[in-house]
Amino acid sequence: MKVLKRAEQKNFIIDKDMYSKHDIENLMYQGFVFWFDENMGIRMDVVEGFKYDETVFRINAVNIDEIKVVYNKEYGFYETVAILYNGDMVHITL
Repeated sequence: MKVLKRAEQKNFIIDKDMYSKHDIENLMYQGFVFWFDENMGIRMDVVEGFKYDETVFRINAVNIDEIKVVYNKEYGFYETVAILYNGDMVHITL
């Protein structure tokens, strides 16, 4: 499904089960993934004392062309993915 610009939902939660810490940091470096700090400020970096396991990572809807459910043959289950405008695929939860 295409992401509607008029939709209330402006971001999606990254499925951390599908990524290593390094993968998440790489997505932040590319400017796709962010998180909220204790003051609700948007962060796209890793700071001292960063608690990876407690952090909810998000991707902004403006970067997403469409949302799909795809079947993963290797593991035998369905996954929800966001297809970015550059063609990359990011695993998300709805």
